[in-house]
Amino acid sequence: MIQAALSGDVAAGKLILDRVIPKRVCRPLVGIALPDIKTISNACTAMGAIATAAIEGLITTTEAAELAQVVENFRRVIEATEFNARLESLEQRLASETQ
Repeated sequence: MIQAALSGDVAAGKLILDRVIPKRVCRPLVGIALPDIKTISNACTAMGAIATAAIEGLITTTEAAELAQVVENFRRVIEATEFNARLESLEQRLASETQ
């Protein structure tokens, strides 16, 4: 098959590429608008929008689960960032009190 592709057989080349580079299976999601996720509250709003879109049949439950995972990952990053900021603030306050 590789020899055929190298010899110019376009069909053989396409077959090889289809095996090596899988086709994109996602699609643009029409009818669902998620807010910018800058706070945990925004993440909750986004999760609600995802659930509503799935219930209304605008997206599949698989798409909803995948989007929910993206939002959850974002929420974790926000939570960790906020926790880190609080921890640094406490450490600075403790350091200034001990001086």
